[in-house]
Amino acid sequence: MQIEIDEFLRFATARESEPIRTIGDQSTFVVKRSPKGIIITPETQKVRPLTSSEIEAYLDRFHSTGSFSTTDYSGTFRNSSYVLGIIRDIVNERESIPCDAVIGQIYRWAEVTSRWHGEQTFLGKQVGIRVINPLRSHASRWLHECL
Repeated sequence: MQIEIDEFLRFATARESEPIRTIGDQSTFVVKRSPKGIIITPETQKVRPLTSSEIEAYLDRFHSTGSFSTTDYSGTFRNSSYVLGIIRDIVNERESIPCDAVIGQIYRWAEVTSRWHGEQTFLGKQVGIRVINPLRSHASRWLHECL
């Protein structure tokens, strides 16, 4: 799973000052955007600034390993339990797409495309055939989880 620095920083901005659990669920911290990246403040109140380039290094390691284990980030990565906590929350947020939103979007696509193409029944509603094939290839996982 790819997470870009912009998405990471947007997430940090949206969750600013809300408690986030460390990857080991041992404690909480808050995150705040800074001009150079983010500032992490754990329960100990020892401020830990991270630049965007430092965050990108974590993201690169995460992309190459897919690991949420802090031991895979040892060495120059001193704040892995915090950064991995944020990455975990981004991944969890991505995976918790509301079913109503997915199905609602499918119906909107169906209403538009069924005007121009042959129709068939999908989720109890007449939908255009042009909608069915992309749904099978792109949204089947979400649909399976929702249905």
